[in-house]
Amino acid sequence: MKKNIVISVVCVMVTTSVNAGWFSNLFNKTSEPTTLAQACNTDEITTICPEILLGQKTMQECLMENVSKLSDKCAKFVKKSVKTKVDKVKSNLTTGHAAITEAGTAKQAEIDAKIQNVKKSAQGVKAGVKQVSDSVKQTGDALKPLF
Repeated sequence: MKKNIVISVVCVMVTTSVNAGWFSNLFNKTSEPTTLAQACNTDEITTICPEILLGQKTMQECLMENVSKLSDKCAKFVKKSVKTKVDKVKSNLTTGHAAITEAGTAKQAEIDAKIQNVKKSAQGVKAGVKQVSDSVKQTGDALKPLF
């Protein structure tokens, strides 16, 4: 009886320890790297991109040119960061384009208003000139009998 209890306790302990290890590995997810240092090994970068040390290229240019030579984790991070930057630039361009279009529309409305003011002013001047011309004509007609 004692032997059966000892064997049962040992079996329960072994099963528990195996399950505990299996479950911890099952739910142990590795998080995605958030920095280049976490994604890529420094030795990997220096061997693939020696131009960076000499100042001939930027890190991003070199890594994008040699993305096929990088490890999977590093290449995935580089592609994701470039895609994020491209999306950000596109967003900025779209926002900038909208702002420029809006500013252009506002400026065009301002120009149109100034043109209308000039046209009204010109019509006023034209009416004034016509009135002076008519007045001069009337004066000339009135003076004709005198000469």
